Amino acid sequence: MNKVYIAGPFFNKEQLDAIMDIESACVRHGVKFFSPRIEGGVLKDMNEADRKDASDSVYDMNVNGVDDADAVIAIIDDFDPGTMFELGYAAKGGKNIITISNNNYGLNVMLSKPVRHHTGGAEDALNAYLGNAFHEL
Repeated sequence: MNKVYIAGPFFNKEQLDAIMDIESACVRHGVKFFSPRIEGGVLKDMNEADRKDASDSVYDMNVNGVDDADAVIAIIDDFDPGTMFELGYAAKGGKNIITISNNNYGLNVMLSKPVRHHTGGAEDALNAYLGNAFHEL
């Protein structure tokens, strides 16, 4: 499989930059990835009718994206509910979970159990995924 699912909010510039950092790190390391930002669009940017029409397909696409990946790299900053769902779903599926906090947040008990590595940035997360040296938070 060897594919990473990228989870995290991308609703403002800081969040978008953080997601794009992971995407860029995947490209640099030659790692295949699924990014909801690229694949599905942003529901909050749609009008109500389009959002309603797209919500089922976006949900299915993201769940299938987690299913098709062997690992999830997730940004936990801002405690985005979609990201928390993706992490729970990935944990239930036994996925390799690597989290990132660009704000130096720790993990609570519900994340500390399923998360294999907790890092402070995209490059460390990719190195953790690849089995290279990295800095654990």
